[in-house]
Amino acid sequence: DASPLADEEPELNDFKKAFINPEILEQSGETFDYEGCLSFPGFSGNVKRFENITVRYQDRNGDSHTVERNGRMARCFQHEIDHLNGILYIDRMTEPFVYNDITGEKIAVGDILKLTPPGGN
Repeated sequence: DASPLADEEPELNDFKKAFINPEILEQSGETFDYEGCLSFPGFSGNVKRFENITVRYQDRNGDSHTVERNGRMARCFQHEIDHLNGILYIDRMTEPFVYNDITGEKIAVGDILKLTPPGGN
């Protein structure tokens, strides 16, 4: 569900879809931005991603589709596909620390693993 992003990108209003077995076929460009994750609530870090991607996936009926995404949606796709491959945003960060989103404090990546229980609970 990408509806929370609709204020910035109106085409995402009521965007709800299942992407089964997504695979990035092509990627281009570079973008750097801060990401957070429910796996580590309250923390964010600078992550390099591709600006443009082409993804192949199956829908709920098993039919194959290919979509091109850029900007924030490309970042979201990459973040979620990484999860399917056992990769977290902290594995792709450009700096060795994250920020506490409330205090702004820098915290070493290894230290958030001690502060945040598995699953963010």
